[in-house]
Amino acid sequence: MKPISRFFSAEAIMRLAYVFIQNHKRFPLTLLSSLITTGLLIYYFVIDDSGSSTKQDYKLLKEQQWFITQITMIISLGIPLFFSAEVTGQRKKRFYYYIAILLFLGLYALSNSWQKTEDIYFVVRYFTFVIFGHLVVAYLPFAWPINSQINGFWQYNKTLFIRILTSFLYTITLFLGLSLALFAIEMLFGVELTSYKYMYLWLVLNIYCNTHFFVGGIPEPIEILETKTEYPTGLKYFAQYVLLTLVMIYMLILFIYEAKIIAAWSLPRGWVSLLILACAGFETLAFLLLYPLRISNNWIKRYSKAFYILLLPLITLLFVAIYVRLNEYGFTEFRYFVLLLAIWLFAISVYFIISKADNIKLIPFSLSIIVLLSVVGPWGAFSISDSSQYNRLVEVLEKGKLLKNGKIEISKNQKLDSSQIKTIETSFDYFSRRPSLLNLQPLFSQNLDSLKSLDAYTIKSKLMAYAGDLKSSVVYPEPNIYKTFNAKPNQVISIEGYSYLIQFDVYISNRENTVVDYKGLGKLGLNAKNEVILTENNNTQLILLDLNPVLTKLIQEYPSQYNDGIESENLFISFENKSLRGKLIINNLTINNLDKKKPVIDNISCKILLSRK
Repeated sequence: MKPISRFFSAEAIMRLAYVFIQNHKRFPLTLLSSLITTGLLIYYFVIDDSGSSTKQDYKLLKEQQWFITQITMIISLGIPLFFSAEVTGQRKKRFYYYIAILLFLGLYALSNSWQKTEDIYFVVRYFTFVIFGHLVVAYLPFAWPINSQINGFWQYNKTLFIRILTSFLYTITLFLGLSLALFAIEMLFGVELTSYKYMYLWLVLNIYCNTHFFVGGIPEPIEILETKTEYPTGLKYFAQYVLLTLVMIYMLILFIYEAKIIAAWSLPRGWVSLLILACAGFETLAFLLLYPLRISNNWIKRYSKAFYILLLPLITLLFVAIYVRLNEYGFTEFRYFVLLLAIWLFAISVYFIISKADNIKLIPFSLSIIVLLSVVGPWGAFSISDSSQYNRLVEVLEKGKLLKNGKIEISKNQKLDSSQIKTIETSFDYFSRRPSLLNLQPLFSQNLDSLKSLDAYTIKSKLMAYAGDLKSSVVYPEPNIYKTFNAKPNQVISIEGYSYLIQFDVYISNRENTVVDYKGLGKLGLNAKNEVILTENNNTQLILLDLNPVLTKLIQEYPSQYNDGIESENLFISFENKSLRGKLIINNLTINNLDKKKPVIDNISCKILLSRK
């Protein structure tokens, strides 16, 4: 009991409070950014869990959540950036860093289009800036002078690496332990907690608490690391026996594959790029972790040089794989980044092959500059990708003589081959997911601005329809298009004034065999005309309800492919005939063949309230 009493002693609690306060004093904006980020993400799930979707339009809820997501992304970038400024410990430098970081975040916020739906440019730019921020963390305290304090730089990054692993261990242990405690409370005491309880716990632990765990082990002042010479044995074993093993396996696979494509004189597969980048990433990490041992261990020094020499033919394979994809499909943001990484890998490999200094600071420094420049300006990923996809589309249209007065016009007698349709379709798919949709406006007489509020799937379908008859290809037949509508959850249904409540479910497989025989009412069915039919016991057929007006209204008011949380007034349909009156209450509904004049119900699940007159 003595160790436990010490753990809960006043001294232990005071020590914990002291560490908490010291962390906030040393890293105020880092921890503030993590706290706000945690709060915003919790609020994101709170408004989804609190039943607010039953009190406001579902579309507005999603728009609000996307707005919260954008704010969260911007603020979360402050965590690595403010940490890189505050870890230096020099207050004069901190002030200037703070100003630079706030300007950076402000410009990022101003560059956002603040659309009501997801913006792929904003998301890609965010993850690029996340990488940039973590690279800056890796070198900023020891950035200048560039050719000195190499040992301090290595010791600092070794500390960061160990703190990341330690913080993750603390976080996952606490999460598993506290999750079990929450589960026990629910089971033992019958307390019903929120459905997002584990998510809230994970967010608090993994963002705010994890940041505390991480910064709590950073030495102060950071400059003392230049005099440290400790090298953990575990780190050496991890680099030698884990990372280097992975590198050797990847290299063996890649060299055999390279020999195979040379022997067969075939082009490499696109996904080989990821394997080469993974191999280069693991090797670079191993190289950095083993860096201090190169002086005392000649084989490590020789290995480092040999690896970068061996990497050159793989980089050549990487360039060939990228060229094949670009030649066939043009640039996208992903292919742009892969090409950029290939160029950087080649440059850094040549440097470490010919250099005697082996300045490892250049790895994060050069990569951070390239990453930052990749999403800004006319040379950036977005501009290059948009131009490439547009030019590729125009080239196919011009060669196929599919432009009239500069506008796309494809008549029924024009037979398109599969490659033409594939290019047109992939280009439309690309622009339907990006704010650059209006780049296509010169090719259409229709106003594309009206499509911006629709989902990507619907936009692409509209573009295909605007272009003309693209259904002549045998390879790419007309696709089935589905739209799904779901009612808001937890709705109360009043049955006052009705005698019967019938659950009515129809699927495409049992449309002709839907039978409900309830207290002598008869059999219910749904015919091909989207009419609900009641066949009474005397075989008299009554049309209870024609659902086509309802389908038309839903399609017009909810254009997205998937629609959740539909208002009850759009899904509660009253009907009446000579002998019966009732109400049909749709729970979920799927419609197909939207491109036809008359939509067809694929599946429907509903309740029917009935009463005889």
